[in-house]
Amino acid sequence: DEYVSMCPTRQIPTLTDGDLAVWESHSIVRYLASKYKPELHLDDVEGMSRCSPWMDWLLASSFNLGCNHDLVDQIARTPSDQTDYELAARAHA
Repeated sequence: DEYVSMCPTRQIPTLTDGDLAVWESHSIVRYLASKYKPELHLDDVEGMSRCSPWMDWLLASSFNLGCNHDLVDQIARTPSDQTDYELAARAHA
């Protein structure tokens, strides 16, 4: 389907910019900063190397706690007719 052609994982978020599709939130943030606001990562690759680890660390640390994964996965990424609201509630507790 059309969405799979933009995002092979069939998850959200996905950003389209012209003919380009960028998927996954951290990739989207990096793309937008690089293209539209490079000063957000200090205008160079060294600056990006100082900013990116914090996004990656946050993702890895919160994902491994289970809360981020189960809550975000069930509420933001799972179609509403397949959402396990009990799992999402336990992740939020």
